[in-house]
Amino acid sequence: MNHKNSCREISVGVDTGKKQLDIYIRPLDIYFTVSNDDEGIKKAIKTIKIHSPTPIIIEATGRLEHAFVLACSKSNLPFVLANPMHIKRFAGAIGQLAKTDKLDAKLIAHYGESIKPILTSIKNQLEKVDNKLHNLIEQCDEYKTKKNIVQSMPGIGDVVTFSLLSNMPELGYITNKKAAALIGVAPMNRESGVYQGHRKIRGGRHQIRTVMYMAMKSAMQCNPVFKAMYQRLVAAGKAKKMSIIACVRKMIVILNSMVRDGVMWDAKFAEKNAC
Repeated sequence: MNHKNSCREISVGVDTGKKQLDIYIRPLDIYFTVSNDDEGIKKAIKTIKIHSPTPIIIEATGRLEHAFVLACSKSNLPFVLANPMHIKRFAGAIGQLAKTDKLDAKLIAHYGESIKPILTSIKNQLEKVDNKLHNLIEQCDEYKTKKNIVQSMPGIGDVVTFSLLSNMPELGYITNKKAAALIGVAPMNRESGVYQGHRKIRGGRHQIRTVMYMAMKSAMQCNPVFKAMYQRLVAAGKAKKMSIIACVRKMIVILNSMVRDGVMWDAKFAEKNAC
């Protein structure tokens, strides 16, 4: 049988389901099903190997095909993890509208024979997974580092930290002026001709501004830097609300500087980088 099939390509299509695998071998017109478990997969691999397939085409589901793919790799069988959209477009191109498990498996085998997609390498797939995992770990490590730095400032709790880091990922990578502008606490001049108005704040990411405004009310009780600043502004005649906003601006500027330089809270550093 192997000698008879050696001069022609054998394409195997595998339609993957949660409980079973539907398998079609083209052009031999062989169709069979097995359970999608260790016993069924072992049986499928044994049957497929007899026909020495050129490619085994498995439609990628993201999860259900993993065990079968690993079995193919261990048995040194050539396989392709096919993009479902590519197979769907192929079906449209050849005018196949009907759908049954057998027809799906037959279609996948036909796709492999006609398109001849590049074989999938487990090594390449694992490298892609490793890269994604590495990037995810780096992001997690960066978040933890930023979280520790931000929370080292007296008066900053979990709610403020989460809001700040999730809504302002640029923290530490931008100028202090930009940081203040992003949350809408950078003062804007209102001047036109002879009219000169008060400098007001506007725009920005209000979610962060609201949370930090509430946090500042607490910080003024436990953080001597902000407590002193607030008292100084009020004593100078500035409105209480605007004094709090000014403190919030100082807070975001200091936090941006801390994350940028990778330093924990220090009152002297805060005073030096408050502008």
